[in-house]
Amino acid sequence: MTVVWSVSGVPGYLPWPYPPIYLLLILPLGLLPYWYAFVIWEGAGLAVCWLAVRQVVGRDGILLAIAFPAIWIAIINGHAEHMLAGLLGAALLRLDDRPFIAGTLIGFCAVKPHLFLLVPVALVVSAQWRAVAAACITIAALAIVSVAGLGSEPWRVFVSEVARFGSGIAAAEGVFQDVITKKLSAFAYGASINGPHLAVVLQTAVSSIAAITVALVWQRHRAIDTRAMTLSCGTLLATPYLFDYDLVLLGVPIALVARRGMRDGFRPWEKSVLAALWILPFIARIASTYYIPLTPILLALSLATFARPAIRVDIARSHR
Repeated sequence: MTVVWSVSGVPGYLPWPYPPIYLLLILPLGLLPYWYAFVIWEGAGLAVCWLAVRQVVGRDGILLAIAFPAIWIAIINGHAEHMLAGLLGAALLRLDDRPFIAGTLIGFCAVKPHLFLLVPVALVVSAQWRAVAAACITIAALAIVSVAGLGSEPWRVFVSEVARFGSGIAAAEGVFQDVITKKLSAFAYGASINGPHLAVVLQTAVSSIAAITVALVWQRHRAIDTRAMTLSCGTLLATPYLFDYDLVLLGVPIALVARRGMRDGFRPWEKSVLAALWILPFIARIASTYYIPLTPILLALSLATFARPAIRVDIARSHR
C-alpha cells in the first residue's frame, strides 16, 4: 500500500479482492519500473482486445477498439478489463468450432471471477462440455502454479480480504462510502440507500432474473451476436462488484450486433440500445455518485431487448 500511495499520491484503502492467480500473472511486471510495467500491461490488454474485435470487423478493428470509451477508462484506471473483454470475446467466437481453445481462454478470465458469474450457466445449458473441461483444467493449473510459486498464504488472505471488503461495501461506512458511490451494481444501489439487507435482496433478484434469461437464450439460440450480448449484459448485471471500466466487456458484443445489423437490418430499438451502451461508460459513475441506478437499468433493458426475440421464437415453436 505504501508503494501504491507513493505512485498515486492518494492515501486510503485500496482493496485487492482478486485471487492469487492474478498476482501470478503480473508478478514479472513487478521487476520493472512502474511506467514501463504500466505501458506493457495496458498495451498487452489493448492488443488482446483489438485481436478479438478484428475477428468481427476486420482490419478496422483497432479503430473500433480504441473508440470505445470504456477502453480508455480501463487504461486510465490501470485495469485489465479490456484484456478480459478480448479473451471472452475470442472465446465466444471460437466456442462452437474450437471449444477447448475457447474454454482455455475463459479459464484465464478467472483472474477476476466476479465478472463472469454467468459464463458457467451459459456453457452448461448449451452443453459445451469440452469448453467447461478446458476452463476447469486451466483454472486448476493456474491455482496449482500460484500455490507452488507464492505459497498458500495469499489464498488465505484473499478469502479474508473478500469477506472484509464485501462487509464494508454492504455497510457503506467509513472509507467504503467512497467506494460504494463509484460502484454501479444493484447491490451498490441498495447498500447506498438502505444498507445491506436491501442490497442483498436487490442483487439476488437481479442476478436470478439475469441467470434465467441467459439460460433461456443459450439453451436453444445459436446466433453468436444474441448469445454474446445477452451473456455480457447478464453477467454484468449478476455481479455485485461493478465499475465503469468493467463495461468494456460489452465491446465485442456491440461489434457483433452492429455487424449483423449492417448486414441483415436492425431489429426495433437495437440501434438506440447500442448507442446508449456505447456512451454509458462516460456517465455511469456520475449517475452512481448521485444514487441514480442508470447502469443496472440500462443493462436490464439491453438484456430484454436482445433476449426477447430469441425467447419469443422458442415460445412460438413450442406452441406449434
